[in-house]
Amino acid sequence: MGFRLTAQAHIAQQRYYDAFLKGYPASNSFTACSPIANPNAIVAALSQPIPSWVCYLFCYHINKEIPMVSATDCRRDLEKKAAALLGASDNISLDLLIRRGIPLSAIDRVDAYGVNAVELSIISKKALKHRLNQGKPLNPCEGDKLYRAILATLFATSIFGNKQKTDTWLHKPRKAFGGQNALQASATTPGYNCVVTLLERLRHGFAA
Repeated sequence: MGFRLTAQAHIAQQRYYDAFLKGYPASNSFTACSPIANPNAIVAALSQPIPSWVCYLFCYHINKEIPMVSATDCRRDLEKKAAALLGASDNISLDLLIRRGIPLSAIDRVDAYGVNAVELSIISKKALKHRLNQGKPLNPCEGDKLYRAILATLFATSIFGNKQKTDTWLHKPRKAFGGQNALQASATTPGYNCVVTLLERLRHGFAA
């Protein structure tokens, strides 16, 4: 069974790797539970304390040669989860689902992740009520917006690790988004791409 790193662990790997090497002896002969050889050297290099789980993570990684999860794998997993939330399956692709119309039941599923279709102006409250009465799905434009919003949310969640931090980041207006927040910016493809760019920077340990 393979060992898969979370997005946060991947960030830690990028940020701490060089400093950890400075603390290792020449042989790099550590076991999964070995203490770090020279923690003071690492702390001095980073000018901040290092979580113990990061130490053990790298000791384990170096000895076991564990494959790291790539950004592509991470994005693919998130896209699959977003597609499933919207109602895609093996029998119907996400693209076809959006073209045919995402069922309104998906609105409740994504709302549990903090994506409110009405508040984001993806669909008005009046239109939603009318569609519910007629049993009609979202149109392709609405469905595409909803997909980008939930995908941006899942991506942010994979980085921040908890709902409170994710919501704070997603709902904060930013100059990079023209004064909008990340969810509002995701209404357009260029805006969504900008959101992804900032999240990728955070994923690799850079300030956004």
